[in-house]
Amino acid sequence: MIEIRALFDEIAAAFSVLDIARYKRTYQLPALIITPNNCIAIRDEAELDVFIAPLVEGLRARGYARSTYRDLSVHKFDDSRAFTSMHWTRYKQDGSVLEELGATYIIVRTKDGWRLATLMAHDAGTVCKLT
Repeated sequence: MIEIRALFDEIAAAFSVLDIARYKRTYQLPALIITPNNCIAIRDEAELDVFIAPLVEGLRARGYARSTYRDLSVHKFDDSRAFTSMHWTRYKQDGSVLEELGATYIIVRTKDGWRLATLMAHDAGTVCKLT
């Protein structure tokens, strides 16, 4: 669990400073990103850039400053695959809440540690409680 928590600590740290190169290293490509309106297969870093760029620009325009997560729930299938779900809060530069959302992931262990294989963004009220 410590290594899995470290993955999400790294995601929060990288995304909070919008260090996109660092954030992209948390993915195992190819990956799948599922949003309420779309399902996107990300085959390589160029496609990940295409997905992330408008998200980052939108957050900057809305005064984004940082992200934190809580309520991390994990179900490990074995030593190399797990299902995780959590609540994310994004904050503005003035410290107020910009938005809250839920995210559920399939993660895989690689030679470089745990990485995201699938991301599903959803309502914060629907975070899974896993055993």
